[in-house]
Amino acid sequence: MARTPPSESAAAEADPAAPENDEGDLRRSLLRRAALAGVLIAALLGVLAVFDTLNAPPPKKLAVAPPAAVPAPEAAPAPEAAAPAE
Repeated sequence: MARTPPSESAAAEADPAAPENDEGDLRRSLLRRAALAGVLIAALLGVLAVFDTLNAPPPKKLAVAPPAAVPAPEAAPAPEAAAPAE
């Protein structure tokens, strides 16, 4: 069956409200899609961070060196006895 175009009177009645309604629906649909895209991006970044943390190699343990021996302080030289000057 072929579809017949709507009559001009029906189109004239729908025209005043149609642009506002279509524009509002389009805007609402666009905002919904943008919000969904933002949520998906945030979720994927979160999952990527979790996988990165789980698959990271364990940190290397550094070899512990024995503590260095502290050298004993040198003995202070004994004060020389002052010889009386003659």
